[in-house]
Amino acid sequence: MPRSMHLRLVACLVVPVLIAACAASSAPKGANDAAAATPDETDASADSGRYQQGVYTCCAEGEGRACCPPETLPDPATGRSATCFQYGGVLGRCVEAGGTLEGKDICATCCPGLTRTGREAPMGDAGACEDEGPPSLLVCVACGDGTCGAGENPCNCPVDCK
Repeated sequence: MPRSMHLRLVACLVVPVLIAACAASSAPKGANDAAAATPDETDASADSGRYQQGVYTCCAEGEGRACCPPETLPDPATGRSATCFQYGGVLGRCVEAGGTLEGKDICATCCPGLTRTGREAPMGDAGACEDEGPPSLLVCVACGDGTCGAGENPCNCPVDCK
């Protein structure tokens, strides 16, 4: 296959997925995984470990993409983008307390008991809350457990960090 044709094929596969990922980007800053859940994200599939993120289906841990029916996988012949992905997104695992995840990574998730929040932190002499990175970069925290733990600070978890 000529290189130019190969590049066009790659562009046809990657661009729709990126556009879809941007359109279904993560919850707003300060939102957590549970609060961002819609009714279809908390349905009976939770028993199987599978979950929904907007229009996307996420397989359970260890399933890879085995839970994905063929019609949810990319089809270059028709230009169809994928709507089913592995548990944990690109990482293939949940993100631990204090770890960061890219909100635009479809199916990326914090480990159970953690919530995702923005990366605001006290800056400067006044300690004003400011973003530490791009808005889509989120941190997983155990906010609300009474301890100012990994990734938490007075800006993203004032209840634990005073």
